[in-house]
Amino acid sequence: MNYIYSFYDSTTEEETFHIKCEWFDKQLNLDDLQADKTTEYGCITITNLKDYWHCTVSHELLLNCFEASNALIEKERNNVLVAAFLGEQSLYKDRIEWRVTREEDKDYLRMKLRTYNGDIAFSAGSFTLKKVGESRIRELQELWFKHCSLASRISTEKNRAFKQRILDIEKTNVELKETIESMIIKENKNKLLMIEKFVNLLNTKKKKIKKLERIITGKRSRNNDEIEQQDDRKKIKIKRETSSLPVQETDMSLSIKQPSSSLNILEKVSTLKPMTATAAIINDFMNDESDFSDDDIDCPQTIR
Repeated sequence: MNYIYSFYDSTTEEETFHIKCEWFDKQLNLDDLQADKTTEYGCITITNLKDYWHCTVSHELLLNCFEASNALIEKERNNVLVAAFLGEQSLYKDRIEWRVTREEDKDYLRMKLRTYNGDIAFSAGSFTLKKVGESRIRELQELWFKHCSLASRISTEKNRAFKQRILDIEKTNVELKETIESMIIKENKNKLLMIEKFVNLLNTKKKKIKKLERIITGKRSRNNDEIEQQDDRKKIKIKRETSSLPVQETDMSLSIKQPSSSLNILEKVSTLKPMTATAAIINDFMNDESDFSDDDIDCPQTIR
């Protein structure tokens, strides 16, 4: 069987009581109706350095003295009682404490459990301890010293184990930091390498793009030259075709009747085909059927 030894104090205005709890590390379940009521969970010894009081913590004592209430919720009763007997000062962020007072009968002490909800204290239950006789004081003192040495040794071993654990964690932490730093350095190198590769690829693409732009520009300039040459050839061809056309003379006669004589006007106008706007005006003039008289009534106003 495993034993857990806890030591704590309860101070009043008149005196201080030193409490030792020897817990048997058994599973406490007050809700089990089939549990053996004679089952013992531990022993409580209290001293004021002069007298000793002792009590065995049994299933029946806990069941009768610590009933479920607002101060001791039923579903949390087992955990609260175990924590209180092991000297815990709080549970679920709520404070718990023991208060030891003398009964009217000087041979008895009352050990009260108080739970807190914030700053409000509740009485969760209590039990009494009987003062032991002179013949048993030495036995309790020897057990007290023995249990103190055991608790001290266990505490020392735990502290040593915790310190070793802390050293191992610190060592692991240093190793992990070094690993992380090396990974960061490696990651930075990989980033730089990737950036360098990307820059090289980008420069290569730029060179290809510039080369393609030069090719496209050259092709466009050649196409423009070819188009200009084709336009020049077309213009030359048109000029040649136009210059090869024959010149056509047009005879235009204009007769004006007068009383004494007749006026014959003959003009020759040379035009190139196709006819220009001037030739069209002359043609309209020649085709005009108006009569010329002395009083200029029917004479067009083109000749003065």
